[in-house]
This record gives sequence, C-alpha cells and structure tokens, in this order.
Amino acid sequence: MFVSLNTPTYPFNQRGLAKLLNGDEAKAAQVLALRDQHNAGRSTVLSRQTGNPEFKQFHIQMPVVPEDLLPLDELLAANGQPVNPETIPVPPFKVSQLIRRAFRVLLKPEEVNNDQKLAEARAKLFKSMEPAIVQQLGLESLPPGAPEMVAVRQFLDVVSQTLAQPASSREEFDQQINGLLVKADEMLVGAGDRAYFVPPRFYVDLGQPDRDPTLPKGWGFRLETVGALVARGVIKG
Repeated sequence: MFVSLNTPTYPFNQRGLAKLLNGDEAKAAQVLALRDQHNAGRSTVLSRQTGNPEFKQFHIQMPVVPEDLLPLDELLAANGQPVNPETIPVPPFKVSQLIRRAFRVLLKPEEVNNDQKLAEARAKLFKSMEPAIVQQLGLESLPPGAPEMVAVRQFLDVVSQTLAQPASSREEFDQQINGLLVKADEMLVGAGDRAYFVPPRFYVDLGQPDRDPTLPKGWGFRLETVGALVARGVIKG
C-alpha cells in the first residue's frame, strides 16, 4: 500500500523509469523491453522468477504508459505547484514518530490529570508494546540476550519509568515524551535492519485532527493538489 502511494511519481515510461533509476536511460530501456516481451507472451526473467502464476502465464500485462506522461512532481511544477524533486509524496515514519502516534491515539488530552494510578497504568500499557516494537524493528528472530533486544528493553524501561510519573497538564506530558522520543531514534534506529517504517494505521494516523507537527512532511499530503490538477484540466475523465 505504501509503495502504491508513491509509484505515481514515476510513470512506467522511459522518462519516469530513467528518473527512478538515477538517470540511467539504458536501464530504463531494458525494463521497457522486458515489458514488451512479456506483453507479447515471451518468457523473460520476470515471468520465470515470479511467484504469481497469473503473471507467469501472461494473464497479467505490464503497463503501457504514454511517453509524454510526465513524472508527477514535474506535472505539479508545470501547473504552479512546485515540489522538492528530491522527496517522495508520502515519506515513511521514523520509529519516534510511530511511538508518538501510539501515545496520541491511546492517551487523550483530557486523560492527563496528575493521576498517579493513571500514570502507572500508562507505563504498563507502554511496556505491553514490546512485541510490536520488536516486530517493527525486524528483531523477532533474535534471542532475548542479543544486544539489539537488550537495547529495546532498556529503552522500554526508560520510557516506562518516565510515564509512571504523573503530569499536571498535556503540555508537561508532551515535554516528557519529546525527550523520550529523541532517545527512541538514538537507541532503536540501528538496533535492527530498519530505520524507517510504515505504520499499520497509515491512513488513520495521517487523518487525525490533532495536527501533530511531528508527522513526516511530504508533498503527497497536500491532497488539494489533486483537485487543482482536475480543475486545470491536467487530470481528465
């Protein structure tokens, strides 16, 4: 799903593929040649190695895209909405952003009321997230004594100890977790083989009305661009 949100940036034509392949026109031409062979029912490395029987039997065609279709960032720029060409429409989350979203969803502003029992429950709730964090980091196959697993547990302990202290206001609570989330990126990024993540509630997280300023910034979030392109006749039908 996450990949599909970003693929419209690069249309499946010579220009789009070359841009995706760091300007390598020859490789882009090779990919298109494979497409044409596959669509003609001739065996290619793609059809031989695929695990999809429908693709292997040529029942699924590869896309044929007009050569004059521009990459999405160029199309936006040509119609008055320039974007940074070095970025993607929908960037992934850092681990700290994932954890912050969990806090914001599970802990509503009205629940921060200097209550000791609530603070202790909050700490236990966070500790219960250990399996999810381990899985997100790709560490589930490691033994408990592995250094990466030790780092995860140390981070969970630090956060839980802080969460167990009651906060008198949402602002005070946010200040507490801001420091913790800096530690998340310091202690957890590199613990596994993953530095960036797609949250399981991707659309839900981006659609929250709390205007979280820490969410990743991507020009694909500016949904009004789609309406602008339709209004200007760039997108038709």
